[in-house]
Amino acid sequence: MRYLKNANIILKLFLENPDRHFTLSEIAVKADIHYLTVRRMLITFEEDGILSNNGKAYKLSQTLLKQCYDYFKLNQKFYMEM
Repeated sequence: MRYLKNANIILKLFLENPDRHFTLSEIAVKADIHYLTVRRMLITFEEDGILSNNGKAYKLSQTLLKQCYDYFKLNQKFYMEM
């Protein structure tokens, strides 16, 4: 349960700032989660394609953002036709 809560906190930070890069230390401080816990979660998110890493900092994956945007546009179009 704690893992899901921490994941939500971290992902919310990225969703509120989709174009910003965050370092591991920044995320740990802003989310108030232990550094090693954040590190493990970020590795998992990166493997799952949610985040990208430029070697120094993490950012939301552009592929993921495009998929979310396409999904939103598709649903918006669907609901407007109803």
